[in-house]
Amino acid sequence: MAKSLFFLVLFGLILISISLNIHAQVQVPPPQQNVLFVPWNITLSQPEYVVVYAGGCSPSNASVYVFTPGEYDLWYSGQAVSAVYAGTLMNGEPLPIQLPQGNYVVVVYPAPSNYATCLYLTYGPGFGMGIVSLPLQPTRTNEVLGYFNISNISAYNPNGVNYGVPNSGAGLQLNVMLVVDLANGQKQYYWLQNVIQFLTHSQNYDFLDNVWNDTTASATLTSIAGNGVVSNSTNGIYYGYQSGYGTYNLPFAGYLIINVFTYYGTVIVQFGYVITQSSLYQAPQVVWYDKVYIRPYAPASRAYIEVYANNLTPAGYPMDAELVFAGYANGESTTFSNANAKLALVYWNNSTWSPFPNIYNYALDTEESATNLHVMMPGAFAQVSVGMLNLGLINPNPQAPALPMTFINITYPTSSNALYINEPYRVDFLPIIQNGTGIRYVFEGYYLNNEFYTNSSITLYPSQTWFVVYNVTAVYQTQYLISISSQFPISINGTETTSYSNWVSAGSVLSIAASNVTLSNDTIFVPLFYSKVLTVNSPMTLNIGWTPYYRVEVTSNYPINVNGLETSNYAGWLRTGSELEITAKPISELGGLIILRPNATSLTLTINKPTTITITYTPNYTNLIITITVVLMLMFVFMIIRTKRH
Repeated sequence: MAKSLFFLVLFGLILISISLNIHAQVQVPPPQQNVLFVPWNITLSQPEYVVVYAGGCSPSNASVYVFTPGEYDLWYSGQAVSAVYAGTLMNGEPLPIQLPQGNYVVVVYPAPSNYATCLYLTYGPGFGMGIVSLPLQPTRTNEVLGYFNISNISAYNPNGVNYGVPNSGAGLQLNVMLVVDLANGQKQYYWLQNVIQFLTHSQNYDFLDNVWNDTTASATLTSIAGNGVVSNSTNGIYYGYQSGYGTYNLPFAGYLIINVFTYYGTVIVQFGYVITQSSLYQAPQVVWYDKVYIRPYAPASRAYIEVYANNLTPAGYPMDAELVFAGYANGESTTFSNANAKLALVYWNNSTWSPFPNIYNYALDTEESATNLHVMMPGAFAQVSVGMLNLGLINPNPQAPALPMTFINITYPTSSNALYINEPYRVDFLPIIQNGTGIRYVFEGYYLNNEFYTNSSITLYPSQTWFVVYNVTAVYQTQYLISISSQFPISINGTETTSYSNWVSAGSVLSIAASNVTLSNDTIFVPLFYSKVLTVNSPMTLNIGWTPYYRVEVTSNYPINVNGLETSNYAGWLRTGSELEITAKPISELGGLIILRPNATSLTLTINKPTTITITYTPNYTNLIITITVVLMLMFVFMIIRTKRH
């Protein structure tokens, strides 16, 4: 990432006798002899903000005038002129000045005695916008967190190609100054950047980190190692690493983290992030995507992040802490078509996370910028939206933010609930959960991070020191409603009943037994089954069916055919609806002189009740009578014939 560096140009020592605080449209007396002032020549191609900053100047205040080149020449030559702008510059308080397009000379008058190491100027059509801390007292720490919660973001710069960046790109930067105390008593300064880069048209993002050496204006980077490489740019040599791309969904929330420490004389800088939400909440996982090793020429005795308004680095940059939205890279200034985000910036004070004090809404160090973001901080969080730039001090003493660092994932049999908490959270488990018809769940206990408990409730407490995950799995016994009915008594797990209705735990076994039931009216009821073992794995309604069998008797004095079987006495139990076929043939006796005829030669009966059938045979003597008659007639004729012969 490039920086805005405007080197102090000293035009000379000008003698003046008194220092005046002058405001716009006020006549400025000519400079007086033997009083120093510092001018900057700037050209604005469009309406822009110019910010003048004093970090540790002596004396602690001075006047700032903005002249046109012609006005400056007249003023420099010893004439009183009317300034475009006049104001007062105070130590540690950046002074933003809004100017139209044009050429100007910005003058600090009288110049502080240490002007070369305490004055800083930057300008542009936009600034990195968000949370920027400039404490009036030094704030030192080893770790900084930048929290973000983005509900809407899209940016577009039609001239992105001129910067070598995508048109829809935007960035969220966490920028701090690293101070390294060397064993030889000297100090080194490094500007650290941890950045999310957004491709807002495709909802892709990646992470990158940069390290710049601010120990001197021309410092280089040697003996540095990490996942990245050292490169050269128009703004100097820097170390950089860029991760692979991921996809985000809105709301998109998480943290940028910078951690520094020393190990046997080596400075170690860890760049990390945590994603807590991408549309849905997700468990926090700290990803240290780059670990950078800096080996100074002399062993490092201590490394820390320092934020301090009344000091500039030896290279001339403010020592602020920045969490700001800006352009994608390479000094790009982008315009946001949509933006809605919440930010918080905190540091580790050795016991808890504390908010940085003295919060401004615009960055002084980064060159990437946004042209149309409006930032307010009414409480612990800054609110970022699309609007006119409103550069200024937005919260001198912010309250500590309740950071969402405690993740809870509660799993029930039919649902789950994921959330972050900032206050004690009580979970009451229902003793029974109904789930539609015939299914319910009965509470047995819960697992909290793999430990089992039987309490019916639990209260979880938020952490404000580091990320905590509570996985709560409610354990419920699944039960199914089992209904069994029967016309006659059956046995279910040894208990006789005709009606069974009960909630039965999944996996349970039901043993059902039934026997034939014999009634006094020659009827037997046979069950659908005699024995059955059911494993319960779903709701069930079961009606045990019974089939009646009827006593059927067929008798005959002579053989008959019953259902294909020749018999004279048939007895059996036939299922209702069965068919009984009886066939009986006439019986010939005395050589056919007597015919025994059955009362039915063919019967087909559908059995639906107890049945008794008797086949009777009736003799037919017709043939016998005819035969006897014929014999008698023949005998009579024979007797007549014989009588005539005698």
